[in-house]
Amino acid sequence: MVEEILSFEKYKAFINAISEDTSLKDPHFEYDENNLYGSLKKTGEKAYITKTDKEITGLYIWLILPEDKYIEMIIGLSNKEESFEEMLSFIETNHKSY
Repeated sequence: MVEEILSFEKYKAFINAISEDTSLKDPHFEYDENNLYGSLKKTGEKAYITKTDKEITGLYIWLILPEDKYIEMIIGLSNKEESFEEMLSFIETNHKSY
């Protein structure tokens, strides 16, 4: 399930666990943590999680510009391929003309 989030407070343990694994690090987060933590204050940026009934499987930041029909993933944190697939399917379904 994909869900938009408005705070990162409940997800810090997940963020830290993914970021500690050198094979899963997101370079935009590693370079500047504000790319993640400051995203909710930026115009056009939205945060989403993917989850199952038991766990968070991914956390994503997207730049979404409806007037330009432009979308770009800023940060993607997950260790599950299914999470990326679910997130991309959600974006494709909800932003078909972008």
